Amino acid sequence: MILIKKDIQIRIAIERFFGKIKENKRLALRFDKLDVTFFSFFSIACLKLFK
Repeated sequence: MILIKKDIQIRIAIERFFGKIKENKRLALRFDKLDVTFFSFFSIACLKLFK
């Protein structure tokens, strides 16, 4: 039972993280054509989020 509760807490944290990341329209719609530019913008958004 404890393992299930811990898994649920981790899942909720991940869903909240992606919800905050998707506030950036560029990430939500993925305007960038190249993977490198998409992941670089993702990195910047993470830095902005965990500032």
